[in-house]
Parts: sequence; structure tokens; C-alpha cells
Amino acid sequence: MPKDQELSFQSFAGAVENLMTTSAESKGYNQTGVDGPNEVFDFITSHVGDGHALGEIIFKVLRYDRKRNPEDLLKVAAWAFLMWRYHRQRLEEDNHGDPTAE
Repeated sequence: MPKDQELSFQSFAGAVENLMTTSAESKGYNQTGVDGPNEVFDFITSHVGDGHALGEIIFKVLRYDRKRNPEDLLKVAAWAFLMWRYHRQRLEEDNHGDPTAE
């Protein structure tokens, strides 16, 4: 990150969005941006559950602890966003559009 860049939530969120957009497109996960469908994430979670995503988060935290690469923190946030987003979508699907229903 350039030294003159503000350390704010907005700059953090922008960095996560940039990472997710470029990484997802380059890896073929989706071609429609951060808020578009992520076919690989959907496939993985529908077949093995959230375990893979949680493992990615744990791995990135441990690697950050060793190497202190701030990009790992962006990756943790990206995985957390995907889990949050798909969790909500699944709740809505399971509850016929009402994420607050139990």
C-alpha cells in the first residue's frame, strides 16, 4: 500500500474488492465482479460445506502470523465476505426468501 494512502475502512474494503475482483477473474471463479456469482465457491460449499472456506481463513491467519504480509488479512476478509454472503443466500433459499425465519 502506498504510504500516502489513508488507512481507513473504505481503503481496506476497496483493497479487498480489488483483490477479489482480480483474483476471482484470473482464477476463473467469476467474470462478473465481486457481487456476481462465484461458481467455484458455490460448488465447493455445496459439496463439502464451509470447511474449505474456514480452512482458508485459518491458513491465512497463521501465514500472516509468520510472515506479516498484510495481503493475507485482505484474503481473510475476502473469504469471510464470501461465507457471509452465501450464508445469507442459503438462509433465504431455505426460508423461502425470509432470512429471519427459523
